Amino acid sequence: MGNLTSGLNIALQSLLADQGAIDTTSNNIANVNTPGYSRQTAVIEETPPIQIGHLTFGTGAQLAKVLSQRDSILDLRVNQETQQQGKLESFLGPAQQIQTLFNETNGTGLQTDLTAFFNSFSQLSTNPSDLNLRQAVLSATQNLAGAFNQSSTALTTLQRNTDQSVSQTVSQINTLTTQIAAVNAQVTAALGTGQNAGPFADQRQQLINQLSRKFTGCAGWQSGHSGKHPAGRRIRLKCRGGRKLVCAASCRQRWRSGYFTTGNHRSQQSCRQR
Repeated sequence: MGNLTSGLNIALQSLLADQGAIDTTSNNIANVNTPGYSRQTAVIEETPPIQIGHLTFGTGAQLAKVLSQRDSILDLRVNQETQQQGKLESFLGPAQQIQTLFNETNGTGLQTDLTAFFNSFSQLSTNPSDLNLRQAVLSATQNLAGAFNQSSTALTTLQRNTDQSVSQTVSQINTLTTQIAAVNAQVTAALGTGQNAGPFADQRQQLINQLSRKFTGCAGWQSGHSGKHPAGRRIRLKCRGGRKLVCAASCRQRWRSGYFTTGNHRSQQSCRQR
């Protein structure tokens, strides 16, 4: 210790640590507009010193790890608000279509035919024997009946389309839970080799946000103990009924329209799915 070679080694190791920190900063800048990306921080630590005689000499610094800056509480809150947004959007879409069918301000509702129907009877009451007024009542009645039938057909079509969208949503939920389980496995594998699991955690959070938009019955997630940092944790997703959706690297529920299945067991769906 104390020779030129050791000094150069310390300088080289310090330069490599700083280069790693610069690369981390460059990666943050490059992903400033990437959806779901979490800022990463380079952690530089002092390397173990050595002791020669009664003297202790430092050996420089090294890049110990790269951490993703995540807040599990904020993530959970985002998931909850995303579920609420998805719930409202699921109501808004059909409601807007229904509003189009009964848009009285644009004359597409029943108000015009109803008004004409009652007006025809009002006019007939002034001269019940008038054949023209009687024919007007019959025409107004037929028009009103046709309007009711047309609205009924439109509502039936809307209901049928909504039922079909439920089946598609169930298929998407199954796909998302399978993907979340797969990313959980990648998080575990990265931690096992000492790598940064942050990018996988970002990907997982994006998948959970997508799931929250489609499934309002997800009560949240519980973290496992695969790492000290929030980005290095496996998660277990549960629905409000307490049933597990994703546990570690496995997808526990396979959803069907109106039912969920667990292995060979089939029971009524207890979690709300929009």
